[in-house]
Amino acid sequence: MKRRLGWILALGAGLTTITVTSSAEAKGEPRRWGGFGHGFGGIVAGDLSGSGSALSDDAALGSGGGPIVLGGMVGGGGRMLLGRRLMLGGKGYALITAPAVGRHGSARLLGGGGGLDVGVAVYNDRNWLVYPYLGVQGFGVGLELRNDADITRRVGDVSLAPGQSRGLSAGFAMLEAGAGAQRLLFGDGHRGLMVGLELGFLYGITGDRWQLDDADVTGLGTPSLTGGYLRLTLGGGGFMDGQRRRKRGR
Repeated sequence: MKRRLGWILALGAGLTTITVTSSAEAKGEPRRWGGFGHGFGGIVAGDLSGSGSALSDDAALGSGGGPIVLGGMVGGGGRMLLGRRLMLGGKGYALITAPAVGRHGSARLLGGGGGLDVGVAVYNDRNWLVYPYLGVQGFGVGLELRNDADITRRVGDVSLAPGQSRGLSAGFAMLEAGAGAQRLLFGDGHRGLMVGLELGFLYGITGDRWQLDDADVTGLGTPSLTGGYLRLTLGGGGFMDGQRRRKRGR
């Protein structure tokens, strides 16, 4: 609970830093309609598997075998701007972690998923878009366990013979809250290259038990992902403002 509260406070500070720009007066005619697409890469930190200390138990993988707390994300998505303020977005991405190596073995988490979000452009001019957003995602993960010891180890009720690797799988839903900023570059103010960043928080809300060969695994916690992320974006987009629409309507 304390760890989650810490993440929420850190996220609040980050979102305040990003959205404080909205108190400034937007320069020039704001964009009213359009959209952009981008690829992104970033990091996510928190409790990425929901397994807690079960992986690092001495009867399991030993000290250092978990929990898994840091990973990288890579993916793509886009957003539409509707009527100057409303933003609708979607994304898909993969989660990759380095193996967590314990005294008796290792664990590695891989996953992928995506979702939709709704945002508000709190700052909108010819160069910048700044927007908080809320969304929902579906996510699937695989947890690879390996026993490097010379005796059988147990992770929950999963038995690992010496040298054996076994893969678990799970799926769950997540809530997302974040804020982003996008800067239009090398364009005419209506279209061009866009670079930006997004800072947010993911919270796993529902999910099944870990599965091994279509059977439930017990003693390993409920699979989920709870943590904060920072990602950098690179893409392009095109927009229309009120002045441009009036010219085209003549």
